[in-house]
Amino acid sequence: MYWVAMDNLEGIEFPGCGDSSLMESTAPVSGAGDVGDPSFVEAGLQVLMDQTEYEVGSGLTNSLYQSDLEVTEISISGDTVTVDLSGTPISSGTCDDPRIIAQLENTALANAGVYTAEILLEGTPIQEAMSQKGS
Repeated sequence: MYWVAMDNLEGIEFPGCGDSSLMESTAPVSGAGDVGDPSFVEAGLQVLMDQTEYEVGSGLTNSLYQSDLEVTEISISGDTVTVDLSGTPISSGTCDDPRIIAQLENTALANAGVYTAEILLEGTPIQEAMSQKGS
C-alpha cells in the first residue's frame, strides 16, 4: 500500500502539494495470489481502503480514510491495470484529490507489477469524477 508522507521524503512526489507517497509492505493476504494477479491487486487496495484512521504511523497519513469505496472490477492487460470502483471518495480539499488518486494508482501499480494504472469510479476516470463532485 501507499501512504502519504506530509513532508517530501524519499518517495513519489504528489503534484502540487509538496508531499510524497511511500510504500509499506504488509504480510500476505490469504488467497490473494501473487503480483500480477487481479486478486492480489484487489487485496492491496482493500487493505488501503479498509484503513479508517487518518494517521497510520511514522508521519504517514491516509487520504482515503473517510472514503466509502469498493472494488467492482480489476483487469490487467499488457502494461496496464484497470480498477473500477464504486462508492464515494471523500476529499478534505484540493491537495487531497491528488493524494487519493495517487494512493490508489500507486497501490494498484505495485500489486499488478505493471507501468500504467487506470482508476475508474463507476466507469468514469477518477480524476474526472472527483473534479465534478462539487458541481
